[in-house]
Amino acid sequence: ETQVPTKSLLSEITWIELLWGAYFIGVGIFGVNLLIQLFTLFYKRFTLPSLNDDGIRIVELGKDEPPFSFLKSVFINPEKYDWDTYNQIIEHEKIHIQQMHSLDMIVAELLVGLQWFNPAAWYYRKAIENNLEFLTGATMLHQGAKRESYQINLLRVSVPQYPIGLAMNYNQSTLKKRIKMMNVKKSSVRSSWKYLTMFPVLGLSIVCLNAVQAEQQQLQNDQLSLIDLRQETDVLNTSAVEINAQQEQINNATTQVESNTATDAKTEADSKVLQDAKVESQMETSWIGA
Repeated sequence: ETQVPTKSLLSEITWIELLWGAYFIGVGIFGVNLLIQLFTLFYKRFTLPSLNDDGIRIVELGKDEPPFSFLKSVFINPEKYDWDTYNQIIEHEKIHIQQMHSLDMIVAELLVGLQWFNPAAWYYRKAIENNLEFLTGATMLHQGAKRESYQINLLRVSVPQYPIGLAMNYNQSTLKKRIKMMNVKKSSVRSSWKYLTMFPVLGLSIVCLNAVQAEQQQLQNDQLSLIDLRQETDVLNTSAVEINAQQEQINNATTQVESNTATDAKTEADSKVLQDAKVESQMETSWIGA
């Protein structure tokens, strides 16, 4: 009995199908991780002790976790910090909540989940985190927080932890960059005159750009006029050729008519000569008979 060899399932799968399979497996893993983070955050929000502060829920953490915020909730262990540090952390996280930074992080997590293979997606996610912390630090200083005490509190809270990706963690971003951004001096009034030189340069650039655009427009118009002139010349040349052909036909017809007229005149002359000869012959015959 002959056995028919059967192909294995792996031999029928193409490389494209393998790549798509690996992609969807990665998306599934990141999707499960996102759901676990959401479950963890909502579980803590509804099970841990909390209090309401002007519409913002402050959830008390019992473990050695860094403070963070998510949507309209602040998660913090009040026993770890003194009163000033505690208040400053709360104000920091309230800024995250008021500016809805959690939505930015959710979008960043979704982007990483859909493009987990793309290094640019991971870089974009980290850039969003840093930018949100920079904005929050600038807002804190603008609201009157003391720069030195705020930076010291950041250092106090900067303990090595594994924060939740969706949450806005108080010590999540790079502290060196955050403190450097806070210490950047703003431009003084004396140095602001330098920016006034930008207006003449900008105006000159606009004038030059308009001049170049006008010259290009004039060049395009000249090219279009030249094309129209060439088209009109071609039409005139075609008309001249047609007129010459018609004139040649007229000349040929005139020549033919003249040739026919000359032939008719010659025939008529020959006929007259023949008649005259016949008359003379008859006259001679009559004379001979007489």
